[in-house]
Amino acid sequence: MSSLVVPSKLGSLCLKYVNVTVMDIERILLSCSVLENLCIVGGYHLTHIKLPHSPLELKHLEVSRCPHLLCIDILAPKLVSFIHHGDPVGELNIRDASFLSELTIGNGLYIGEVVAPACDSFSKYFSQLKYLSWSLIVNQSYTVSKFNLGIDNPRSMKNLTHLRISVKSNHDESLLGWAHLIEASPLLQKLHVKFCKCLGFYYTSQRSIVKHRGRPLMSLKTLQIGGFQGQPIDIEFATHVVENSVMLKR
Repeated sequence: MSSLVVPSKLGSLCLKYVNVTVMDIERILLSCSVLENLCIVGGYHLTHIKLPHSPLELKHLEVSRCPHLLCIDILAPKLVSFIHHGDPVGELNIRDASFLSELTIGNGLYIGEVVAPACDSFSKYFSQLKYLSWSLIVNQSYTVSKFNLGIDNPRSMKNLTHLRISVKSNHDESLLGWAHLIEASPLLQKLHVKFCKCLGFYYTSQRSIVKHRGRPLMSLKTLQIGGFQGQPIDIEFATHVVENSVMLKR
């Protein structure tokens, strides 16, 4: 796309597995004055998206599966939603996103910690989020260290009403570390959790069920669990949520 030409009035653009460069993306963002929706997936050679001083019109941005992406640094005062799946971006700075209310973060094909880097970049916006989605790999068999098992002392999620957590695991881990985030969300009404075993790896866990003494969940009305296997990871998490929910209807 070295000779890329885009309409200046383009409002939405999806680039999936297109060989875009840093200059291509910069040209798109600067020349498309009304671009509100941008999706970049599989940009193998993309290394930077850096326009920290030019206010963008973007409202919805997805940047996923760009393994060599080192930096996203943009000024996006109208951004409402951001999606990222894949390797953590070394420098991820979304500036002045006072309207950001929907955040989706996931591992994609990357095996390792994605929660901590995302918190470093977005914790300043946690209090304004209404929707938060995590799509995670938590499998100790891949690495000696543990990862993606929760957030310690999260900032208040005072506007969060909908939380999704999708987990690939070997069933031997625990998701009780995510209880802290749920308890930090006083308005949370919907909790969707999906469990999925890692491909090529399955066994029945022998570890004991752990009970976590938590605070009452005053607003939760809907708990949806998919992929329930009757393993400690899903039994103890579901038990914790049900036992501590005051208004749970279904």
